[in-house]
Amino acid sequence: MPTVSQEPTKSLGRWYDSSMKDTRRGAETLELAYESLLAINKCGLQGKFKIWCLKFMLITKLLWPLLVYEICSTTVEAIEAEIKKYARKWLGFLQGPWINHSQMVQPQQGQWTNWDTAIQISLTWNDIWHMAPLRISYLIRSVYDVIPSNANVVRWGKKDDPTCPLCQGRQSTEHVLSSCKVALSQGRYTWRHNRVLQELA
Repeated sequence: MPTVSQEPTKSLGRWYDSSMKDTRRGAETLELAYESLLAINKCGLQGKFKIWCLKFMLITKLLWPLLVYEICSTTVEAIEAEIKKYARKWLGFLQGPWINHSQMVQPQQGQWTNWDTAIQISLTWNDIWHMAPLRISYLIRSVYDVIPSNANVVRWGKKDDPTCPLCQGRQSTEHVLSSCKVALSQGRYTWRHNRVLQELA
């Protein structure tokens, strides 16, 4: 029987080699994450199916080495950053070098404190399967207020004028969806509401 110094040995789901360190296992786990994410990205599935593969296949596969080996936090953070990058792409979030983290996140920090009166929506995987990809993307981007309204596009540095073309107010996502006085007086919100009811009836 070969010794640990001659070849790695597996015991209780954990590999041991002559170094008796987990450094190599951390690098292997990182490589597994990179290769698997690339393989999922290259397949011809829609974004929501790629997210399903990520959640129920890849993350499950990565959990075991993260549990049994002492992997440094920088490796785990690198895996997390790569997963976030692909997940954002598959969910249809805005991509590109012209939107940085501070432009996306800072204005939304603390906004959850105003959500007490919001209607809660419980999404199941079954609901997601039946949604069109653009609808999923819109739903997620509207929650995080990253829809390209005039106010957001100005914040991202791609436009100079944040005003609404109808009422000349600041055109935020909330303004577009329910706060434009001109759209209200023209019956646009009523028309939209009636169209939804017509689909439901």
